[in-house]
Amino acid sequence: MSPISIEKVEAQHQRRRFATFPWQIYKDDPLWVPPLLPERMKQLQKPPTEMFGDKKRIGAA
Repeated sequence: MSPISIEKVEAQHQRRRFATFPWQIYKDDPLWVPPLLPERMKQLQKPPTEMFGDKKRIGAA
């Protein structure tokens, strides 16, 4: 098993590589329906506090 490393994604090419990672995992699964890549890229460009829309929910108990 290869080691796992966590890296901060900052550049556009890193976001694209992260967004297309599921294609590598599920490439042989005939039942996998890939997400719409433009929508996924747009979602990844948002700041983390806006990822789910309502800023008040972040960290709320």
